[in-house]
Amino acid sequence: MKKESIKLTVAQRQSIEQILSKGKALAWTLKHAQVLLKVDRGPQGPGWSTSQVVEAYEVSRSTVERIC
Repeated sequence: MKKESIKLTVAQRQSIEQILSKGKALAWTLKHAQVLLKVDRGPQGPGWSTSQVVEAYEVSRSTVERIC
C-alpha cells in the first residue's frame, strides 16, 4: 500500500537536521533521518524517489517504504 508523499514542516525539518548535526544517535536513527530529509516533497525538500534513496543510502525498498 502506497502512502501519501512526505511533506515536512519547517519545524520538523529543523528537528531532523538537528539530530543529524549532533551525530549522536543510533545508526538506524541517523539513516532514517537522512531518508526522511531526501524524500520530503515540501518546499525545502528535494523529493527524491524511492529508487534514488535505495541507491544512495544502500537500504532496501521496503525500508524506505516503512520509514515513509
